[in-house]
Amino acid sequence: MDDQWRWVIGLAVTIILGWTTILTGIGWRFISSLQKLEHDMHEQINEVKRDYVRRSDLDGHITRLGEDVRQIRAEMLRAHEVTSTRLDAVLAALAARPASRSTRGD
Repeated sequence: MDDQWRWVIGLAVTIILGWTTILTGIGWRFISSLQKLEHDMHEQINEVKRDYVRRSDLDGHITRLGEDVRQIRAEMLRAHEVTSTRLDAVLAALAARPASRSTRGD
């Protein structure tokens, strides 16, 4: 073979090997970035699974909270009525008492 053809074949092999190496590197980088993205997505999915509350469980809690709030409201109304009744009794007792004179020595 001619030296010139050897040089062309050597150059072609070198270029092909170079491009193959470059494309392999790009492929590995792409694959590793996809694996990282997949890992991040799985982490997000696991976080959602950890923080997720089933609707039926949440409905039960909300119903119980609503009942508790209604009970507290009823107790506050009863306490307000009792307090009002007592204040009315005190005011009536004070109004029925005769006005007392001052015990100071004026």
